[in-house]
Amino acid sequence: MNEAMLKEIITRILSSPELQTLLTQSSPGQGAKPGCLIVLNHQDGVRQLPELAQRYSQDYSLEVCVIGPVELAANKINRVTYEQAMMQSHWARLQVPVCTPDQLAQIALGLSADPTTKLVAWAIATGIPVEIGQVQWGFTAKTPEKYRQLFAGYLRQAAEFGVLMAGNAAAWPAPAGLTSQPAALHNSQALQTIPAPYSSQQPPETHPQPQPAGVTYAKRLLSDKEALRLSGVVRLSKTTVLTPGAIDVLKQQKVEVYREGVRFL
Repeated sequence: MNEAMLKEIITRILSSPELQTLLTQSSPGQGAKPGCLIVLNHQDGVRQLPELAQRYSQDYSLEVCVIGPVELAANKINRVTYEQAMMQSHWARLQVPVCTPDQLAQIALGLSADPTTKLVAWAIATGIPVEIGQVQWGFTAKTPEKYRQLFAGYLRQAAEFGVLMAGNAAAWPAPAGLTSQPAALHNSQALQTIPAPYSSQQPPETHPQPQPAGVTYAKRLLSDKEALRLSGVVRLSKTTVLTPGAIDVLKQQKVEVYREGVRFL
């Protein structure tokens, strides 16, 4: 084969429509879709995958991150590991079909102790929209109303971070004084109907209450161990975050807690 024939063959291959199509699809361009990462950490989330694919595949390039002992049959959606997900920067949306109450509390308190909450914390910090489909509450008819109110407060706090709440009525805890819930809580405006944790049935005070003398706590995080050292009256700074364990300890020790002049515990 002489040089002229070789050049002609190469030219034909490079100009073939099939190769041009492959090159166009593999190279990034203005037509490339933004990425949507679906975090599957519960088997119930796998059952929601077809619905999520139908909802988002038109606008996003979908990828799945499987965390924990979740069985996922072969499908057309590309899989990435947790490490790969954290290293990529093309995500425009993070979808968590199912999370636990503990994970919701961590998200609301700005904490992260597992891959799911670390991904959510990273997304919130970088401005990536996050949506939670449902929370596996495990509540029963005997679950104390104050306990439900605690997690209702976590819902509100997460919504203030921009986390979208979707799902059906069974997915969210019923606040005190309400006989039914909306079919879905899609944004923070809807969550404003949920009372703050430990609030009474009466409308909240709109003016600061007088504070008795006490100590001021200005650290960023108040844990249960630090709460054991407190007594009497404690005034928290605006940015201090309480862990669920600290709230339980402060209640048991009958500590009065104020923030910005208003008692909330």
